Amino acid sequence: MASIVILSICSTTAGMQPMNGYDYVLKRMRLFKEISGIQGKWISLNDEYVGIDSISKKVDWKAMNSKAELLLGEFQIFYTHFSEDFENINKELKQEDFIKLEAFIGPAAICIDVFDKTVIKLCKMINKLYGFTLDLESWTFKEHKKEMDAYTDLSDEYEREGQKMNYELEKTRQIKRDTKIIGL
Repeated sequence: MASIVILSICSTTAGMQPMNGYDYVLKRMRLFKEISGIQGKWISLNDEYVGIDSISKKVDWKAMNSKAELLLGEFQIFYTHFSEDFENINKELKQEDFIKLEAFIGPAAICIDVFDKTVIKLCKMINKLYGFTLDLESWTFKEHKKEMDAYTDLSDEYEREGQKMNYELEKTRQIKRDTKIIGL
């Protein structure tokens, strides 16, 4: 079963206090706006896939494969945004200030990388099963079991890395509120 990584969205005190540098930088990362939608689609597709509990169950593999292709496309955009944001933050901050945020950004990059592998693995399995409906000799149950075990391991790793990322995010947000990274 898939697990979801729940990210703490950076909160700001709208209009009451100026955002400190950390909140400003973290707020600008599209990661926080985009990951919930991607996770929701991944979980939905995962639930549909693992919900197939019988070989006699009627499944529209073509439609499921189309959903997998759409998810991969959306994930590519999400991954690109994360990379661009990371690069922009690195350019904007002084080296010593970037190092302070790296405690969060490093685990976030690892988490997103594992999430990428998890999504790709699910989509490849769905694509292979769709291909299996067209050519019964294209894949064996033994191969499917091996792929499913690898997918389960990736899902578990994603959950662990997400927990690490959330922990580092909370630590980053605890840094003194008056610390300025970017002069605002």
